[in-house]
Amino acid sequence: MSLDRKSLSVIGAVFLIITLFSAYMIFSNIFKFSEQNGRNTPPTDPIIIISPSPSYNEDRLRCSILLPSTDIDNDSITYSYKWVRNGSVTNIELETVSATETSIGDIWQCFVTPFDGQDYGDPGSDTTVIQERFQGLVNTPPTAPEVSLTPDPAYSNDTITCTILVPSFDLENDSISYHYEWFKNKSVTGFTGRNLSAIHTKSGEEWKCVVTPFDGTDYGSSGNALILIQDDGIPLPENSLPTRPEVTIVPDFAYTHDNLTCIVITPSIDADNDSIAYIYEWFQNGDLTNETGATILSNRTGVGEEWKCVVTPFDGIEYGNSGNDSLIIQVNASGTYSLSPIINYYCAYGIVNLYYTSFTFVDTGTTLTVQPMINGGGYMTGSTASNGVIDVTFVYFGGCDEIYSLIGTFIDEDTWQATFIASYSGMCFDCSYVSWIVTGTRV
Repeated sequence: MSLDRKSLSVIGAVFLIITLFSAYMIFSNIFKFSEQNGRNTPPTDPIIIISPSPSYNEDRLRCSILLPSTDIDNDSITYSYKWVRNGSVTNIELETVSATETSIGDIWQCFVTPFDGQDYGDPGSDTTVIQERFQGLVNTPPTAPEVSLTPDPAYSNDTITCTILVPSFDLENDSISYHYEWFKNKSVTGFTGRNLSAIHTKSGEEWKCVVTPFDGTDYGSSGNALILIQDDGIPLPENSLPTRPEVTIVPDFAYTHDNLTCIVITPSIDADNDSIAYIYEWFQNGDLTNETGATILSNRTGVGEEWKCVVTPFDGIEYGNSGNDSLIIQVNASGTYSLSPIINYYCAYGIVNLYYTSFTFVDTGTTLTVQPMINGGGYMTGSTASNGVIDVTFVYFGGCDEIYSLIGTFIDEDTWQATFIASYSGMCFDCSYVSWIVTGTRV
């Protein structure tokens, strides 16, 4: 079959189009390949995790790559590590941090940055807070220790030793201390050491040592051991308790500037002629203090406080009955006190005119009088303020009833704070209830 000129022209045109399109695709791919190889793509950021989680103060921290970075150019990737503690960059550039570097409450961050040989990618990071392992948990008390007494048998001339055979166990591994207490014939003795001297024992007595563990938070169950003092053939006399001492605190009327001294005015008597020592205990408002001497300094006491001295005799073997005395710290209220603020009030066209810059207290020990006269009518009076309490009043009855009061307490020997109240009823014109919170300072 022969083709005419027109058909050949059409076939030639189609072939040319195909050739040009193929050339375009080849050059386009060459251009894309060249563009990609000329511009590097950084690696993606990795997914990071710090372990262990949660982290405690005794743990070593490890920064692990949970999901590695990817690189579109298939470049080989390396990683660099950086640790930040409480917002400050450290010099640690390893995967791990030693437990010696961490403290409870620290905030640690790990940053891992990828590198493909040409560019760094964005870092991945994770954060942890260092915790105390047992924080917020209920403490477990230590278990009871196993205890024994030696020697066994024991005689009246033996020193008895209380020994822990099996120590207490503490679940939290807390450090354990032990409290020793001795009982004679089931009665408290006050002895607290590991060893019991032979001077305290005699034949026929039953002695028990009670050992209580303490883990710094709670006391655990006690362990104990019993022993009976054997008869060694040497008769020992029955010990006599010392008698109760008679005690007094001086001065009898103590003010805030006075030291308190507890004096044994009638000593204890011991029928066995044992040497007697006295143990002093002081109570402040009913609570036992840590004061153990015969004297309390004035800077330890305050207005209105009750102080009690308890003196217990000890003959080297047993404690006798205690003697005691108590008193209340008083205030020497008499004196002149400047007022802050000044009391200044005017009403009823000058019939009521209050202007006071100071008050003078006259305290007889039973009655307190406050001068000057209030509004020229009379003095505020009330019970003594030696106990630190101020409560005085002046009342004037007339066409206008006037009531004036000063109610408060002494802060110390030279300062008081009170409320001054003025109230009016009846035909009082423009007078009304007024009050001031004032502080008085001894002049």
